[in-house]
Amino acid sequence: SMLKPYGFTGTFFIVVGQTKDHKPPKEWGNRMSWELLKELHAQGHEIANHSWSHAALKKSSGEEVLEKEINHAAKVFTEKMGFAPYSFAFPGGSKSNEVMDYATKQHPIVRGKVLTYGGKRWTTAKANAWVDDAIENNKWIVPMVHAISKGWSSFRNPEEFDAHLKYLKSKEDQIWIAPLATVGKYQTAQRLATLTAKLGKKKGTITYQVPSLDPKVYNVPLSIVLPHISADQVDAQLKGNALSAYQLNGKWCIDVPVHNQSMTINLSWK
Repeated sequence: SMLKPYGFTGTFFIVVGQTKDHKPPKEWGNRMSWELLKELHAQGHEIANHSWSHAALKKSSGEEVLEKEINHAAKVFTEKMGFAPYSFAFPGGSKSNEVMDYATKQHPIVRGKVLTYGGKRWTTAKANAWVDDAIENNKWIVPMVHAISKGWSSFRNPEEFDAHLKYLKSKEDQIWIAPLATVGKYQTAQRLATLTAKLGKKKGTITYQVPSLDPKVYNVPLSIVLPHISADQVDAQLKGNALSAYQLNGKWCIDVPVHNQSMTINLSWK
């Protein structure tokens, strides 16, 4: 994987009915096996649902089509992988509000707007500029790669993509790169979290809670920024356990586990 040397992990959207084990037509080319997909998952990548046959899902799609393309695909996926797919991507981006509602009943995250990586018009410089814009304007980017050297919308040469990955690595102190499900879980917990803080001159407390979420599923730590603390060292304790405190862009931050019960962090700094 081109991602491995940089320590990056991503999301692999799978057309379930086209995996190697289901004997897809020869014109579809070589396909991944469930065994290989399990290996990718073990390496930290997300494996996700991209429908049963890659059929366009529109407003006119009937219940039978949606059941097969979304629910049946998720059922087979779960049987083969041993866990349910968290994310779903519409084939070709074809969707409607009705179909979107259908997909979200089965998947917490449904991929929306993307930036296409690859193809004749794609350049490393253009993609690097997208990253710079995201940093400056506090945006999320969802890059979509269909193929590296062969296949639809592949790169003119893999070195172009590698140069972009190298640029991303140089910016890792300013950006967060993670699979779609990881970011989606973080966003969901962040949206539901409640927080109150009592900060003095040298110590204080922060009380937080993320109601209605299972911490076993939503296991991505939340980041709490302490913008008003100027110190050389910060000590943070949660239930007697030390939390890592670090500086990012000149501000102290701590990462905390998701809890659906009220939790209090004790802070001190000097």
